[in-house]
Amino acid sequence: MSQKSLPGDKCGTLDTLTELEKCIVSIAKEKRWKEIIPKEWSLIELALVTFKESSETDDMTERKRIMSVEELEREYWKTEKGNTNKIQDALRFLSDTGVILFFNEKDLSDTIVVDVQWFVDTFKFIISDKNHVRDLAKTDNDWQYFHRTGYLMGNFLHRIWESLSIRSWDSPTILQYMQRLGLLAIGEEKHYVPCMNKKDFGRKEQDTLREMETKSSVLVLHFDFLPFFFYCRLIVACIVGTEWKVLEDDGIPCLYKNIAIFVYKDHLIALVVTQTAIQVQILRPQNLPIDADIAVHIKETLENRLGYLTSTFHKKVAYKVAFQCSDQEVFCDNVGCYVYEEEICKKGQILCPRHGFTGKHMINEDALTKFWKTSSPSVSCTKSGKVPLTNEEKLQKLITLGRDAMQVYFDTMFPSEGLQKCLKGNKESLCNGPLDSQQLKLTLFIQLPWQL
Repeated sequence: MSQKSLPGDKCGTLDTLTELEKCIVSIAKEKRWKEIIPKEWSLIELALVTFKESSETDDMTERKRIMSVEELEREYWKTEKGNTNKIQDALRFLSDTGVILFFNEKDLSDTIVVDVQWFVDTFKFIISDKNHVRDLAKTDNDWQYFHRTGYLMGNFLHRIWESLSIRSWDSPTILQYMQRLGLLAIGEEKHYVPCMNKKDFGRKEQDTLREMETKSSVLVLHFDFLPFFFYCRLIVACIVGTEWKVLEDDGIPCLYKNIAIFVYKDHLIALVVTQTAIQVQILRPQNLPIDADIAVHIKETLENRLGYLTSTFHKKVAYKVAFQCSDQEVFCDNVGCYVYEEEICKKGQILCPRHGFTGKHMINEDALTKFWKTSSPSVSCTKSGKVPLTNEEKLQKLITLGRDAMQVYFDTMFPSEGLQKCLKGNKESLCNGPLDSQQLKLTLFIQLPWQL
């Protein structure tokens, strides 16, 4: 698309299109489009496509959309052993390219969602088809409860599965995948779907927070671009992946449209989303002091969750650390009250950078940052929004990136045609007895066509 074919405007449309063009070109130039993959991977993809197409010809009640890894291995590699790792490598590749859904993680590594579009449509049906889903509720109260609070009762979900001809034994797998993707949080009798929550944080709730005697400053994570579903994924990650518990009041979870309140070791955590920021405040009732170590741990936990989510989303989803300069009310959305960490760092008490004239108030660096200070610089957030990950997240990234990097390095050092010839030439030595390591290195060095 040529920019000359579009009229000039004052809204930045042309700039947006230029960025889009650059993005498309950069994707097209990526080396992965030239990646050579093992032929077995193509066979696995063909097997999955065949499985999907054969199931579509069956009766609706017998249609299969989910396949077990064991079934794939048993059906297509009957005579070979030890293929599990090979198959998992292929499945990770096919999942990365969008052909299937597969995660080599606990509770998910044994199954494959073969029909991705069906999976998407299933969730879309739950959250968007209001009339049809409402008709499936046993009582109108079930529907109203789900539509207002985001809590989906188990018996209501069972009726939805039946209407979609989903097999009962596939239900746990579907829920696990939805939870892994941050779409919902699994519960014992009901499941929480954050994007459906329409409860407002009313005046009564606001007054309750205002009246709390002990509270921290408001930590602000300010984004240039913050889609609402990113916040939904964060809430699911906090419910599922942390020690935080959702606070309840008379048995009612304190989860609202744009606010979630958790409890961790007797500390309340208010987590709020605004148009451009995620705001956090720690509170304690009855004038109990805030434990500094717990406050820092809460900040680190939140940053690790955000670090993982930003690493799996668009590269521009990054944030800067800021603080509210005056009122310290976590539920207020006022960009004009944000002072960034670098603006006040090591400056003590200064005139507010935002309200030096109209507000005429001073701000104290220690008063704003003392609750969130970390003892080690290794756990502080950077300006780009990149934060340290947990060991599990680091390992997952190493597995994903390291496998490809090692393959490229190995192919460079040992070109496939030379390696194959060399190994065949030394087949007898390799098979019939231990070969001295130095002898093997020398053999490889002499016989392989090095490309340095």
